[in-house]
Order: sequence, then structure tokens, then C-alpha cells
Amino acid sequence: MYATTASIFILSSLTPLVLGHARITNITADGVSYTGWDPEIWANGLPVPTDIPAWSTTNLGNNPLYPDQADKPNIICAKDGAPAKSSITIMSGHQLRVKWNEWPPSHKGPVIDYIAACNGPCSTVDKTTLKWVKIQERGWVNATGPEGTWAADELAADNFSWNIKIPPQLKAGEYVLRHEIIALHLAFPGGLGAEFYPQCLNLKVTGTGTKSITGGVLATTFYKGTEPGLALDIHNSLHPDYQIPGPAIWNVVFMRLRRWIA
Repeated sequence: MYATTASIFILSSLTPLVLGHARITNITADGVSYTGWDPEIWANGLPVPTDIPAWSTTNLGNNPLYPDQADKPNIICAKDGAPAKSSITIMSGHQLRVKWNEWPPSHKGPVIDYIAACNGPCSTVDKTTLKWVKIQERGWVNATGPEGTWAADELAADNFSWNIKIPPQLKAGEYVLRHEIIALHLAFPGGLGAEFYPQCLNLKVTGTGTKSITGGVLATTFYKGTEPGLALDIHNSLHPDYQIPGPAIWNVVFMRLRRWIA
């Protein structure tokens, strides 16, 4: 039996009073552990640490962004996102693992990863100029449970963690990784809309890859909020045909996947 959207709206509206929203607290790459950004640092007026590779934000409460922010700068790297002063060193073809502090079970939806070249030091990059490509995405998983199982459920079940593979073809250099969960519990007609939780990390990619990023797009063009993957009712029907929003997977990664499947 499915819950009504009205009851879901009431319960979901109370969620912030019961459960805090989430953020990345730790990143592991090539055997090294890094600390995520804590907005309490900003709230307490403390200096921004120089050894944190996660972008700083003023998002005290780790609150989401809604579709009315989809074309605004905050959608790029969260509220008032500013470049980190350090970077995560990782070899192309390797994976990093991000850990969130929590994830509410009601917040079902896709997990998406993008990357953009800084074309210089990421510590001083203008975020509004970054051109992103999508390197990973996962949405609907299966019909287990009343509302199905989604990528966000898998993340929560894996100790609130997610693995992100850096494309092996990617040329060495400085990049920003944009890791994002989209929660769909309020995306039904009349609801507040899909909730976006973007988190950005500076990367220093090493290795022998030769591919530069081409065909990237601005993050402010990723979403509209009205597309099928962002405007749907997950409470009253299952969605095995779910369409993950945003641009297509970067053609370099896509072609590699096609060759692997073939």
C-alpha cells in the first residue's frame, strides 16, 4: 500500500525537525583520508583550514537547494560554495570514496557525479566558468520496498558512503569533482520540488591519461526542475523507467562502457 502524497508532504515537511540534512564528512583516495567541510567553521567565524579539499559553504544545517535555484550559482557547489585551498591527489582510473554523516531514509533519489577542469589552480577558480561533464550516475535500482530501492538507499546502506571512479583516460591536472544526491520525496505535483545536495571537492589527478574534458556545460544549465527525472511522484507508483536528470554521461566514459559491454 502506498502513502498518499498529502500525508507524505506533511511528514516530509517535518523531517528537518527530526533529522538533520547531510554533508560529506570524509573522503578516502589512494590510501589517504581527507576531512570534509563543516559549516560550523564558518558559523563560528573561524579561519578556513588550508588542508581541507572540500569546498567551503555557509550552509549551516546542510539544507537542500530547490528547483528555483537550478539556474543560480548556489547549485554549482552548494550555498555560497567557495574553492578549497588544497586538493585530493588521485591517479586516473582509481576510485575515491566519500562518506556522508547521514542520509534520511525518506530521501530517495539518484546519485550523480560530475567533473570539471580548472585549467589552472582550483584554489582560485571562478566556479561560474567551470564546464562539467557527468562521469557517473545511478537512479532507480529495483522494486524492493514500498517506493522501490534507489541509489540514495544504496548509499545509506553502505555506511552512508559512495565510490566514485575517476576516468582512466582523464589527463593529469587539477579538477573539481561535484558529487550530488537528489532527493525526490517532495517532487510530486504541489510539493516543494526535488531537493539538490551538491558537494564539491578539489582533485589533483595524476597518471598517464591523455583525454582533456570537452563538451562540458555550466552547472546552472543541468536542470530545470520540470523534467521527468525531477518532477514525479515516487510515493504512489514505482519508477523502473526513471530518467536520470542532467546531461548525458561524458562520451569518453560512455564509449569505454560500450566497449566493455560489447
